[in-house]
This record gives sequence, C-alpha cells and structure tokens, in this order.
Amino acid sequence: MIRTSHLLVVGLLVFGLAATAIMPGAQSVEAAVETVSYSGDCSGVTVTVQYSRYGSDDAYNDVSAWATIPTVPVTPISDRSATAQTLPAGATHTIVFNITFSSVLPEGTIYVLHVDQWSGHPEEIDGVTTPVQDYYDSHEDYIACASSPSDPGDPGDPGDPGDPGDPPAIVPIPGGDAPPASRGTVITNSGNRPGPDMVYMPAWSVMGQFTTATELLYAPDAGARTGIVMEAGKTLWVLGLDASGEFRQVVLNGKYLWVPVASMAPVEAWPWEGRGLPGQVVNFS
Repeated sequence: MIRTSHLLVVGLLVFGLAATAIMPGAQSVEAAVETVSYSGDCSGVTVTVQYSRYGSDDAYNDVSAWATIPTVPVTPISDRSATAQTLPAGATHTIVFNITFSSVLPEGTIYVLHVDQWSGHPEEIDGVTTPVQDYYDSHEDYIACASSPSDPGDPGDPGDPGDPGDPPAIVPIPGGDAPPASRGTVITNSGNRPGPDMVYMPAWSVMGQFTTATELLYAPDAGARTGIVMEAGKTLWVLGLDASGEFRQVVLNGKYLWVPVASMAPVEAWPWEGRGLPGQVVNFS
C-alpha cells in the first residue's frame, strides 16, 4: 500500500528584490496551485493537484507536472509535454498526473517534482486574437525515492506490537519553504513562457534551519537588506560560507541569497539527522 504525503501549497514566486504590486486587468485571470499530494517509487510518481482559476470564461488554463534531477545541467527524468493539458472554464480543478521516469532511479535518489500552471486571456493584437499570459504559479518538492512502495506493517502475532511498516516510498526533503502566494505570480511580459527557476547547488549542499527570525540579504553584507524575513523554524538549502566566514549562502525560489552564520543550525529531523552545515567558501550568482 502506497502512502501519500500531503503538503501545503508553496507557490514558487518569480522572485525579484523589488516587490511588484501590479494587479491584473479586468479581463485577466488568476492562477494558483492550491494543494499537491503524491505517491510512487523510483520508477515514477502519481501526483494529484488541485488548481484554482479565476477570471473570464474564455481564458485558458494550462497545467503540467514533471520531474528533474537537480544537477548541472538540470537533467529531466520525465516528459513535461506528456502531462501538459488545458483545463476548461471554472474556478477549481483536481487533476491526476501519472509520471513515468525515463529510467528507474537508484535507491535514495533525490529528484525535483515540478507542478506548473499558466493562465491568461484572449486579446486582439493587430487584428488577431492572441492568448495573453497573465499568471504563472509553480510548486516544487525535493523528493528522495525508494525502490518499492511502503506497506502498512505486519500486525504480527497476538501480543506482538507488530511491524510499524516500511518508510514512505517517496520522502519530501524538508525545507525550501517560503510564504505561499494567495494567487500565482503576475506576468507583465507576454512573450515566451519562462521555465521554473532552477539554479546550481553543489553536491555538499545541506538543508539548514533558522534559529531566529532572519532577514535575507542580497550580498554577504549586513546592509544588503531585502526586506524578506524567514521565521524561526523555516528551512532553506545552505551552499556554504562567504570568504569572511560571517555569512552563509542560501537558495530561495531560484535565487542565491545570504544570511548571518549564527542565524541557522543543522536540521535534526530525518533525513538530515543533524548533518553539519557546509563550510566551503562559495559565491554563486
């Protein structure tokens, strides 16, 4: 029996250091990846997604789900086009994607599950009705696969407490969470659709946890303030230290940022089990 891990939606914002307060026009639509749950093994994953879409009835609503290995270059392990579809009009939809990997992954391989949504409205441009993209929303999870599905456990003999069962077949790696958007990200450029933000992370990267509310920095400098604060208990990937050893480089929504060294500690929960944060000198940009 496969266990499904339910997660709160985390909208992947197309992040900039200057916040955007642009609201869609009267004809435009809003998109949001509301909830994502999944189950599977190292050969593939079944993803159930609830999308919301608000706006004109003739607006489009394109969705897809796919998986990659987070290396450089990023390695796709499923066909994004195989799941792409356009949803009909209406506010909320639940879609199930069955994703088969291009090859069976080795036990414990970490991969990234991507769930994307695009929405927009038709607009007459130079006499031609053209779909104009208004919103983009995305959800990403880092997952460690197991070679076979989990089971509910063997109740054992009478009086035997029984086997609690195997670990879940796919395990979300803790961290990478950011304040969710109430809706998707406004798109101000109706050109070609960009892909989700993907950045290089060295093999020694480790998830770290904030010990206190901490403002993220755009450079290893206490004065390089972004106004974005991570609450105590939140987690981000940690890549290493700056040359002074006073700041850690972290990743949030596909952007390299910095925090004071003392603001983060190892994650004690599985699978990190208190693994020390990297001390290599880095400066990715």
